[in-house]
Amino acid sequence: MTKEEYFRTLVLMPSPSLGEGEVSRYLRDCFSRFGYSCDEDEVGNLLFYRDRDGGKLMLSGHMDTVDLAVGARPREDDERFFTDGTTALGADDKCALALFLTIAEKHEGNNLIFLFTVAEEIGLYGSARLRKEFFDGFDIRGAFVVDAQREVGGIVREAVGKSRLTIRVIGRSAHAGFAPENGVNAVRVASIIVSQLPQGRLEEGTTANVGSFIAKGSTNVVPDLAEVKLEVRSLSNDRRLGIIEDIKKTAERIALENGASVEIDDENLYSHYAHSERDELIAMAVKAMEKAGITPVIKTTTGGSDANNLNAIGIKSVVIPSGYFNAHSTSEYLDKREYDRLERFLDALIAL
Repeated sequence: MTKEEYFRTLVLMPSPSLGEGEVSRYLRDCFSRFGYSCDEDEVGNLLFYRDRDGGKLMLSGHMDTVDLAVGARPREDDERFFTDGTTALGADDKCALALFLTIAEKHEGNNLIFLFTVAEEIGLYGSARLRKEFFDGFDIRGAFVVDAQREVGGIVREAVGKSRLTIRVIGRSAHAGFAPENGVNAVRVASIIVSQLPQGRLEEGTTANVGSFIAKGSTNVVPDLAEVKLEVRSLSNDRRLGIIEDIKKTAERIALENGASVEIDDENLYSHYAHSERDELIAMAVKAMEKAGITPVIKTTTGGSDANNLNAIGIKSVVIPSGYFNAHSTSEYLDKREYDRLERFLDALIAL
């Protein structure tokens, strides 16, 4: 089957994060027909291989989509796959899955392994739970994570690390009409904290964002609880961790000054990685792109991917854009010309 035929099949399969069962079964059936064995870890990540001998290239993509792509209503013309405007398409990342199926079917060599992760869309959940032992016995030369929007030709050699913080402000409730002076308004204190937190682009390669402020209650009660969620990203792990410590100190100081207290949860979602532009894996990707008639562009990104977590367990990985655009929206589309370029690149890569 062609990659387009596989893609048409896959986008109709619902695969929300942690609900990838139908896609997982389909991949198992297909790869089994192609002569591949399968290993599965405790969270549902899948690894397909023909044997464990020799150096391997690993191709990786994720099985889940955002919820907006569940029940996708795909359309297509000569130039693009898109939707009827009511759903997302799910090209993120089913275009990679479809292409991997085509590659596994047509390439008879044993130098490839394929990794499919679960729940990438909810903070890289699946790849964060990968263990180095899952890859024991394989000599992996490097991994290419095919999962990024934009034109084919980019090679993401560096990506940010990301932390998520939850700040719970604990005040004291009181009747808002009879005795407001007896209360400590958690919403007010949380608002002061938010007003003094770093926001936006702090410098090149470092960003911070408050994404959620929740404080449920009635207007006749001084609220005693408010919760703020925020993230920090940076191309420097030390810089990211330093900002987080400053945020914690700011929140604790403001709470104390206003008679409240705070509880802070700090999650390291993934760490920064970087490879030299002269790295062997980068050079391999450049050579394959040039062989395929594609101009390579080596890039840095402020987004995260499964490559962050693969690098963290010692599997050298880079990200390759897939030719889809406007991901996670009803205007998502897959450019067929770019999709063909991606196939040419991977064919050239495998032939090196």
